[in-house]
Amino acid sequence: MLDPYLLCVWSDILAAADQRQVTQLGLLNMSAAFDCVDHDLFLQRLHYSFSMTGVVLDWISCFLREHTQRIVFDGQLSTTQHLAFGVPQGSVLGPLLYVLYTAELSCVMAEHGLRLHQYAEDSQIYISVALRDAAHAVQRFTDCVSDISDWMSASRLRLNPTKREVMWLGSNRQLSQITISVIPLQSAIVRVSESARDHGIVSDCKLSMSEHVSALCQSGFYHLRQLRPVTRSLTPAAAQTVVQAFLSCRLDHCNSLLYGICKNLMRRVQSVQNAAARLLTGARVPDAEITSRRCYVACTDFRPGGGSTSSWRALFICHWLDKLLITLPRIFTL
Repeated sequence: MLDPYLLCVWSDILAAADQRQVTQLGLLNMSAAFDCVDHDLFLQRLHYSFSMTGVVLDWISCFLREHTQRIVFDGQLSTTQHLAFGVPQGSVLGPLLYVLYTAELSCVMAEHGLRLHQYAEDSQIYISVALRDAAHAVQRFTDCVSDISDWMSASRLRLNPTKREVMWLGSNRQLSQITISVIPLQSAIVRVSESARDHGIVSDCKLSMSEHVSALCQSGFYHLRQLRPVTRSLTPAAAQTVVQAFLSCRLDHCNSLLYGICKNLMRRVQSVQNAAARLLTGARVPDAEITSRRCYVACTDFRPGGGSTSSWRALFICHWLDKLLITLPRIFTL
C-alpha cells in the first residue's frame, strides 16, 4: 500500500507550507539493496534491537540461510551455492525483513532533525524550516546524507548515485525567495529539481499536482488510443475488462493524493474517464449527455482514495508505524 506512505509525506509537507515553511525533500535509492543484506548482521540486529530470541529467531535464520543459487551458462549447470547475503525480493517477507534491517536509519535521521519514510529500498528524507533557515537546512541535509552513507557502508549497503533527487517544496511566494539551486552531496553536486517522479507519482515543487495530472492524462489517452482498434473485436464485457485493466489501475494509483486539487485539474482527470466511457459505449455525444447516462463518475462525486476519512485513517496508521520504528531500537538497546 503506497497511499499511506505517500500521504504521510504529503501531509507533513502541506502542513509545513501552511505554516509558511519550505521543505527540502530528498529521494534516495539503494543499489541492489535486497541482494546485499548480510544475514549474520541482520540476525544480530533482530536479537539486540528487537529482542527476538528462541524459535522466532531460529525460524527467520532458517528462512534466510536455506536459499541456494545455481547458474546456467552455455548449457552447463554450476554447483549449488548457499547464499550468505540477500532476502527474497519477490516474497511477502522480503520487503518487511529489509525494513527491519534498515530500521536504525530512523535514529540517524533523528540526530539531524530530518524525517524518513521508506518503501522497500526507496527512501524519502525531508526537513521543513522557515525561509531564513534554508541554508542551515541544506547543511543539516548534507551532513545527514553523509552519515547515511557511512551507516550503509557499515551495513554492506550503498546509495545509488544515479538515482537521487532534491527538491524545494512550498508556496509560490516562499519558493521565489530561495536562491539555493545546487546541493553538495558527498563528492557530487546535485541540482534542485522542479519536479520528480517517485513510485509513479510526479511531485512538483508548488504542490499543485499539475505535473502528475499531466502525466496521468497523457498516459491515459495514449492507452485509450492503443485500445480503440482492439475493443472493436471484443464483446462489451471483455472490452470493459480490458479498459479497466489498462486505465483504472492508473487512475486509482495513489489517487488519495488528488483529494482537494483545483477543479481545472480534476476536470482533466475526468476527461480521461469520459473518453473511456465513449470508447466503451460507442457514443459520439458531448460529455454532458454521457453524464446523464451515468457512464462515468461525476466530478463532484469523485472521491480519491475512498474519501477523506479513509485517507486520514491511513495517515494516522502510517504515522504510528513511523514512530514505532523510531522508538523500538531505542527501547531494546537500553
